[in-house]
Amino acid sequence: MVKRFVSGFLAAALVLGSLSGCSVSTDTGGGAGSSGATTETTSGSVTATGKEEQITWMFWDDLNATEDLISKGYKQVIDRFNEQYKGKYYCNVVTTNLEEYPTKLNALVTSGNTPDVFICNPGPNLTQYVESGAAADLTD
Repeated sequence: MVKRFVSGFLAAALVLGSLSGCSVSTDTGGGAGSSGATTETTSGSVTATGKEEQITWMFWDDLNATEDLISKGYKQVIDRFNEQYKGKYYCNVVTTNLEEYPTKLNALVTSGNTPDVFICNPGPNLTQYVESGAAADLTD
């Protein structure tokens, strides 16, 4: 229940953070390169100690190297979250490039390693995640 609450809080914070600055990016999602998804263990000035409850968030941009304003906003929200909940919760960011994002997300879902928070286009993709139980109803 706590993880669901924190995941919902983080998802809401990320949505609000994305609304704070709107831009159009011409970045094609160079992100982590073609070698695969990567997980960051340091966010801002906070480093995970391993004692916190870990939350994974998946996105298609390298949050430390991007020039995209929305992605920079996500990074700021995650950094604030990790600072505010230091020692209790920690958000690990899983990144990949935009072209490989759906494939990597589907592989994580299939293997039972679904990120706690992920972004997906509405429509058939979202329906697939809801029907399989990979996406939780956060309306509570």
